[in-house]
Amino acid sequence: MAELANIPAAHVTRNQIQDFLDERSDECEWSGSTYNRAVAAFSLIFRVAIENEKLPFNPVHGIRRKQENNARVRFLSQDEETALTSAIGSRNPEYLPVYLLAMHSGMRLSEQLRAQVGDYTSTTGMLMVRQKKVRGRQRPATFR
Repeated sequence: MAELANIPAAHVTRNQIQDFLDERSDECEWSGSTYNRAVAAFSLIFRVAIENEKLPFNPVHGIRRKQENNARVRFLSQDEETALTSAIGSRNPEYLPVYLLAMHSGMRLSEQLRAQVGDYTSTTGMLMVRQKKVRGRQRPATFR
């Protein structure tokens, strides 16, 4: 919708912006987060115009944001793991045990710091992980 650029800002409607964003999103196969960044950019433009008393309202207000799902599971390759272990070992050797525990158990730093004597069972290779966020729930962590 190239004609959006030719409309004075005071006459741009929410529907025109919505149509422009939807068309652009379809053409370029935007993710939800990319769409939301475009909405935010339009909103900022109009908000600045309002703050400078050029416009009375923001036509972007009310445009629904799309759900963002940018989660992905990624594992380090063997080469990446080796390079990272080497870099930490040479630059900050005091952090190497913390890194190795996180790497081989998936534990967050906060979970590591909450560990107590007796949480590790050597016969099973299990370490009880205390989760503060989930009201004292515990989960076992295994090491590879």
